[in-house]
This record gives sequence, structure tokens and C-alpha cells, in this order.
Amino acid sequence: MSSLLGEITRLVGYVLVIGEKEAGKTTLLNALAGRAHITPTPTKLATYIIRGVQLIEIGSHYKDQWENALKKRPNVVLYVMDLWRLEEDLNAYQTLELEEIPHVIIGNKIDLFDETEDSDALINTHLKKIRTAAKKSCLEIITCSALYNRGLRNILKILAKFRLESEELQKFQELKEDVQKRDEEIIDEALKKFKHLITRNKEKDLH
Repeated sequence: MSSLLGEITRLVGYVLVIGEKEAGKTTLLNALAGRAHITPTPTKLATYIIRGVQLIEIGSHYKDQWENALKKRPNVVLYVMDLWRLEEDLNAYQTLELEEIPHVIIGNKIDLFDETEDSDALINTHLKKIRTAAKKSCLEIITCSALYNRGLRNILKILAKFRLESEELQKFQELKEDVQKRDEEIIDEALKKFKHLITRNKEKDLH
């Protein structure tokens, strides 16, 4: 099987959500799930089902598990950054091995810019820094305020697209398995006929 075909047939299983401490990962996931804001507590792993897609969050206290999770090649990563304290989060992002893993960067906490002078220009300046640092496998950069439910629609669109691709790949996988099963049946039948022919030829030789 070619590497390309192997990549195509690999099922989309889940979205991995990671980010630095207090970037707003849990707040974002609760907002996407339509839950009330809950003060996050350090957890190793939390699972959410949002719009039919499984999202797995690994807390920043367990960065050693980030490396293990990334080695298992999650299909998509949502990397949540605190846009207000960008430098710290951007530096952490650059140390991760995401070059071959499709990911979306989410710049959270845009509400903190509301009281600043020329907030739009400041946000755009931060976005330029992210675009400069973004790895080639970065699919999109989205800004939002998880706390005030701003910009969530764009993230939900990503999840909807992810779900559609997952369903299409599932159908492809099922079709591929069906073809393989039929091919195995054809091969088995051909082997039986071949063995029967050899047996008949041996019997003729004996006579």
C-alpha cells in the first residue's frame, strides 16, 4: 500500500486539544458544548463530544502526555493560545513537533483587547506574529473569546468539516474492507479449484 493510500484510508478518529496553562482550553470546550462556564481544574485528560466529533483535551500539567499523543498522530490538533500573552504561548507552540500534523491555531481571549486603544490593530499585530511562526501544517488561524462566546461559529465550522470528512473516510474504509473481503473469497475459491485440479492430475498419472 502506498503511503498516500495509507494516509487516505487512515480513519479520522478524534481532535486533540492542547495549549498552555490558562489559555482557555476548558472554557472553550465548555462553550462549544453549550455548557456554563466552569473554573477548570488540572486534569490529565477530558473527553467531549461536540457536534458528533470526539475532542480530547490533555491538560498543560501533563505535557509529557502531549508528546505521546502527538506521536500517535492525532488527525487534527486544536492548539489554543492566549492571544493577550502571545509571546509565551507562541514560544511553547514552536517547540512542538507539529510539522506533519494538521492543526488549527485558536487565538483565545480577544475580549481582553476591548479596553485597549485601537484594539483591532493590536489583534492584527498579534495575528501577524502567529502567521509568521505557524508551521506549514497549520490549516487555519481563528480568533475567539470563549468566555463571551465570540468567534465560536468558525470553530464549529471546522468541527462540522471534520465530521463530514470522518464520515466520508468511514464509508471509504467500509468499501475498501468489502472489496478486500470479496478479493479474499475469490482467491480462496481459485486455490480450491487449483488444488482440485492438481489432485485430478495426480489421479490420472496413477492410472
